Amino acid sequence: MEIRTAQTQNEVEEALEMLCKFFPPSYYEHKTMKNIMRQYLTEDFTPQCMIVGVDNNRIVAVFRYYPRRMIIAGVEFEILGLSDYCIDSSYSNNTIVGVNFLMKCCEMLKETQYPLAIGSARRIMSNYYYRFGFIGCNSYCKCKIETLKLPSTPKQNIQFNETFNEINIENYERLRRETFSSEWGLIIRTTDFWRWIGHQISHFKKYRFFEIQRDSKLVGYFIISGNDFIDYGIESAEFETHIYELFSFLWTIINKDNLVINLSPNNKIFRSFGLSNLSYTMRFVPDEGVIAIGLNKEKLVALFSSIVSNSCTGLYSPNSFTIGDSLNFIYSDGKLTATFEPDKMKRKDEQILLNSLFQGTYGPLSLMNFGGPHVIPPTFFRINDLDGL
Repeated sequence: MEIRTAQTQNEVEEALEMLCKFFPPSYYEHKTMKNIMRQYLTEDFTPQCMIVGVDNNRIVAVFRYYPRRMIIAGVEFEILGLSDYCIDSSYSNNTIVGVNFLMKCCEMLKETQYPLAIGSARRIMSNYYYRFGFIGCNSYCKCKIETLKLPSTPKQNIQFNETFNEINIENYERLRRETFSSEWGLIIRTTDFWRWIGHQISHFKKYRFFEIQRDSKLVGYFIISGNDFIDYGIESAEFETHIYELFSFLWTIINKDNLVINLSPNNKIFRSFGLSNLSYTMRFVPDEGVIAIGLNKEKLVALFSSIVSNSCTGLYSPNSFTIGDSLNFIYSDGKLTATFEPDKMKRKDEQILLNSLFQGTYGPLSLMNFGGPHVIPPTFFRINDLDGL
């Protein structure tokens, strides 16, 4: 099998045709969704963004990747998004084909010189992706409100309108970044990506989108999927007042016993619930969901150092700490510096560093790296289906 980047748009079409046959939902639904998605995210479907496996002049494997931007602790950087990993079903019993294809894909992705890549994965078998250098990097969080006890506030002139307006996209993203500025793992949504979300709302009816207006001014938005509250953005000014009104409204359209909040426990929304009784569950699934892989060792170490430096400014006196067994860093004068050579890191070291980024890193004042303040908090649920990974 020849493994290479797609060379023509015809090969892109053939690759998409193959994966639409083997991915759920039905072929027609998947094909329709992909065709419309391509209209909004044209650059994500060029031949240069698709690795294919060719056997006897037929595409039998595909792996798609595309550029994205991310924010962690105020540091904005480029990553690769990964999607549509698929092997023709006629090769499904030949494990070697799948292994060789994914190994070669990982080698080719490293040539792109991005620090890391993030994608979504279906469970294939225990530790399947881990063997190639991937790590699981999110937890599934669900919160149910058993008793909502909000403070009494004067009635405000706040309206909730079920509408998605493209002229407000810039404000939607601004509100979202403002709301989640303190959390890990915010994928930046471009205007075209917001338009793609809008299409899913208006045509596929996959989500419901509400604008929040106060005195005819846009102050927020929120998105629900079924009974799940999955995304929102609200002005910082009078944040709690808007949250009180939001949840009072939510209970008029979703039965309070069925409402589920899919947000990290770190989210500031939970600090607004006062004496409410909440039931919170969280599970970590290592072999499916959002996974990540390091691509460029030097850039990965530099990124980790930059994020830690930015997130713990003024918190620690000059000190050193170690990630894993041998990744030593010195923190001094507000800057984290690696004392090892990044190029000599082994795969296990890269995975440990990635795990520290996504599952949390304790600072140099912690006890044996088991307690004390987090330098980087755990990821939890801030990367979700809306972001298309």
